[in-house]
Amino acid sequence: MNLNLSNKPKIVRPIPLANWIADPNTWDKYTFINEVSEFMWEAYENTTEQDQHALAMLAEVLETFVMCCKDIGKNGLVVTHHNGVTGKNHHVEIRDKTISRAVLLMNELGLTPKGRFPMKPSPSPQFQRFIQGPKGQGLKA
Repeated sequence: MNLNLSNKPKIVRPIPLANWIADPNTWDKYTFINEVSEFMWEAYENTTEQDQHALAMLAEVLETFVMCCKDIGKNGLVVTHHNGVTGKNHHVEIRDKTISRAVLLMNELGLTPKGRFPMKPSPSPQFQRFIQGPKGQGLKA
């Protein structure tokens, strides 16, 4: 896996707002899968067929999250249940669980800052020789 991104120009730009945040009805898991696939290819230049399964699960989890957000937006955090008792909307708990699952899957795919593979710059040859010292270079001290 080629993780040397030092040759690519670094473009600094703000993280765009996901379009479905403003309108959850625009959520589309297939668009999400395509966007993530493109990101993974650009970022890591290598993926495996097995990534498709984790990405499909992530899309399903996020779809559940969006469905819960839609219900909470429509009915609120507190609802009247079938037995007439007022209580917490059950979609709040489901949404919270999906967040945990989504973060786990995102880490596995390298989609979060914590889950991304380390991108360390290679030290210059001069610095490497300096760190090795005379003995590391085959010289007598």
